[in-house]
Amino acid sequence: MNSDYNASRPADHDQNIGSRSEESTTITRQDEEHKTPQQRLSPEIPNADLSVDFSSIMGSTIVEDEKIEKRKSNLLKLNEENEKLQRELKAMSDRLEAAERKRAQLQAKEQKVGQ
Repeated sequence: MNSDYNASRPADHDQNIGSRSEESTTITRQDEEHKTPQQRLSPEIPNADLSVDFSSIMGSTIVEDEKIEKRKSNLLKLNEENEKLQRELKAMSDRLEAAERKRAQLQAKEQKVGQ
């Protein structure tokens, strides 16, 4: 149905142009020049509702929000576990260094006693 309408439009348009007299065209142009932009709008053009919420465009849903919260929670847990493991590693490294120093001191002491 729309294709029939669109197909007939150019022919109708050409007929309208051919049927206008030059005088009526001049009057119409003068009328158009004196109209305000609001008056120039066709009554067929609806006023656009531009009050669109950004979230409606993005389509954020409750399920997506829950997934994001779960990921956030998992990241926080992993971060806490990572910090804990780093503290444990530092403590082990400190103990190892202390043990190596003690061993070096004992070896030095044995060498002095052995001489």
